[in-house]
Amino acid sequence: LGFDVPTKRLTERIAAFTIDESTQMLVAVDTETGAVLGVLGIHVIPMLHWARDIARVTVIAVREGSQRQGIGRALMEKAEGLAWSRNCERLEVITGDRRTTAHAFYAALEYKVVAKRFVKYSPSRNAI
Repeated sequence: LGFDVPTKRLTERIAAFTIDESTQMLVAVDTETGAVLGVLGIHVIPMLHWARDIARVTVIAVREGSQRQGIGRALMEKAEGLAWSRNCERLEVITGDRRTTAHAFYAALEYKVVAKRFVKYSPSRNAI
């Protein structure tokens, strides 16, 4: 994704995905080498104003050199299966405005742009 994250912090953040079943990390692994080819983080979120929960993909990344081989699509299909098995209203994906290649990928999977997100960062954001 182009983020410079120290290995220790990345390990800690991945561990956070195992806290409960509403948050999961999907991992695509090369069956021959054991190398990680891609990851996807999915969260099920209760919604007060809807009858059902929603699911949100907050990270999806495929190793450089392994892209355009169906790994991202397979991860998204697995995420959809998890969302629908949990009776979620919808599955949404968060992506940055500049990630135009990702936007084309999601559009090819029949995802639609339906909202705008407003963000306010914590004053201690850079201290983490």
